[in-house]
Amino acid sequence: MIISKKKVRNLVKLYEQIHSCARCTISEDISKVIRIIDEQALTSKIFLVGQALGGNTQRISGIPYTKIDGKLSPTGQRLNEFLHLFGYTISHQDRSSLFKYAYSSDIVQCYPGKIKPSHADRKPNNDEILNCIDYLLKEIKLIEPKLILLMGKESRDCFYKYVLKQPFPNSLSTHIYDIIQRGQIPQFKVLGKDLFIIPTHHPSGANPHFNEMTGNHKLIALIREIL
Repeated sequence: MIISKKKVRNLVKLYEQIHSCARCTISEDISKVIRIIDEQALTSKIFLVGQALGGNTQRISGIPYTKIDGKLSPTGQRLNEFLHLFGYTISHQDRSSLFKYAYSSDIVQCYPGKIKPSHADRKPNNDEILNCIDYLLKEIKLIEPKLILLMGKESRDCFYKYVLKQPFPNSLSTHIYDIIQRGQIPQFKVLGKDLFIIPTHHPSGANPHFNEMTGNHKLIALIREIL
């Protein structure tokens, strides 16, 4: 597929705007990085949405779910196995005629830092989300995906609240199960276009529901049908 040079230039400009953004008060542990452009990602039919920049991956490497040595993080490896089920990858190392590179972004474009004194990642607050959500919308408009995967409860909650402005069940498992039972991924109008949008469990190793979800053949069939 021919990749539009104009599209590449527009994405470069958008990443520069994100990097120079000063809407939020940035502390020493809330950092961002110039993201590395992968032109193949601009042709992706799927658009992954996480909660925030990965603390030990994209914040340092500039590439989603990828460590500074170029290898996927454990979370990235689990996500990659899921994406393989419908012909996509998040790894720069296994792209081929079998797997297309998936475009990935987040609700907020910075790494929010840690909850002190614990080592847990801090969730972005409402002000940070509101300051950042228009960048995500600009990415969606630029990439023009067919399907958006909301990865994890925080991503799902924020996207439904701030973008779709639609109610959603508290339980993410219930939400996913209901969609599978209906046999149809719902469509929503985003920026004037009808997009298929489905929440998924987060691929973190601490999430036992992720493996259950990836083993659901009905869900994979629904995604394959769209792609």
